[in-house]
Amino acid sequence: MTIETDLKCSSIHHTLHKVADPFLVSSVLGHVQLLMEKENGEFKSFDKVSSSSDVFRVLFEFGNPFSRLLTSSGEMQRKVTRSSISYEMGPDDNAFSININFIAEKGKLRIINTVKYFSPQAVNYVGMKEDDLENHLMNGHLIPYFRFFGGEGDEYVQLRVSEGNLCDLIASIGELRKTDDMYKVVIISPEISAVLYVQKDNIKAEGKIGESSISSVKQLFEEIMAKCCSGTIKTFMKLDFS
Repeated sequence: MTIETDLKCSSIHHTLHKVADPFLVSSVLGHVQLLMEKENGEFKSFDKVSSSSDVFRVLFEFGNPFSRLLTSSGEMQRKVTRSSISYEMGPDDNAFSININFIAEKGKLRIINTVKYFSPQAVNYVGMKEDDLENHLMNGHLIPYFRFFGGEGDEYVQLRVSEGNLCDLIASIGELRKTDDMYKVVIISPEISAVLYVQKDNIKAEGKIGESSISSVKQLFEEIMAKCCSGTIKTFMKLDFS
């Protein structure tokens, strides 16, 4: 089954920025709790990972919150494009799947929610039929959230955060140049506070090294390679729904 709705948005960039946060989305859905994150093919607790990813170990909860809840473990995966954010999730026994897609269009956000049951036991576990669960997630959780919470934001959505030796981390910038997308890369260390704007071979840098302003991308990379200090790199993708 599938249900979809369109919501008017004054700031579509900010709205997509919000739904790109898996912690926020799982919290809004109410029946999904993030437990662990996948790094290098292994699930780790959040305090053990060195970079963010798109695959999570989750706990599903259904039932009466005032009496009895049934739980089941599973996985959730996020996918980010320039104009959409999607989440696909399901329990380990494959009894059901939930797929939620947030698509940016001019002045509105389209939400497509698809629930599929693959086992006759799914309705007993969830406590409602496929179409009832779809309606519940959409009208009982997602739409009320967008009705009552909002705000302004920028046009970039965060893809990942990586911590470690900057000499190793900056290699990821080369991968960004292989696509047509526009990226913002924030580099932070004790001596460096920089922002790179990357699109194909066009790379611009701004920020500071110590007390001095950065004059070029070359200067920034030479400084990083010379010191190889520890730091953090945050990677953002520019949203585009035109």
